[in-house]
Amino acid sequence: MRLSAFALVLTLIMPFNLWGQTSPVSRSLRIMGTELKPYTWTNENLEVVGLLPELLKRISEKLGRPAGYELFPWARAQVMVQDGDADGFVGTISPERSAFADPGSVPLVPVNVHGFYLTTNKKIPSPPTLESFKGLTGGAILGNTWAINNLQNKGFPLTSAKDMASLVQMLLLGRIDYIPENEIILRAYLKELGIRENVDSLLIDKTAMYLYIGKNSPFLQLRREIDQAIQEIHLSGEYEKMERKYR
Repeated sequence: MRLSAFALVLTLIMPFNLWGQTSPVSRSLRIMGTELKPYTWTNENLEVVGLLPELLKRISEKLGRPAGYELFPWARAQVMVQDGDADGFVGTISPERSAFADPGSVPLVPVNVHGFYLTTNKKIPSPPTLESFKGLTGGAILGNTWAINNLQNKGFPLTSAKDMASLVQMLLLGRIDYIPENEIILRAYLKELGIRENVDSLLIDKTAMYLYIGKNSPFLQLRREIDQAIQEIHLSGEYEKMERKYR
């Protein structure tokens, strides 16, 4: 059953135990995210849908505990977890995030990072290499720590934009030369826009996103059980079946 935005708000009403702290048994696990198809978005019925909410639902079923996925601006979502106002978020591992949240030991979502470029861009050789991108300008969404740590901090010029629509527009107008991005995200976006020609990509890196649980969350004591549930979903082949629906 998909949870509506209204139902997610209802999960904020939660009982307290004798010590004045919320028990993980007494309320829903609150996972924060931002709108980023095909992982998360709000449909016409104001339901939060996508691969990540579907994964969270399966994890909650295995744990025998309710859970809800809520969408906020990305910076705010992380602050809410840091302050203990929410329980977790999904993201790649970074020292900054790991300072206030625990990513666990089992990857939630494998990620192939590709550099997407226009085949009409004469500055890009055929076939391109990662090194050939070094003198060019890449574009990434604000807060893309992978791009900052693996490209910008290693001498690759990088500019940022507030959202995917702005990035793709910059690429089409020649203001940037390539977009380093999660392959499933950008391919889904290009497909939605009907852009099929003159765009190619180069595999840059293989990484993963983890289900972070905040260090101020009472659900941190269930870290081992959460990791076990994630591992079972992958070993059973359930994850591959889920992901195929969103490609």
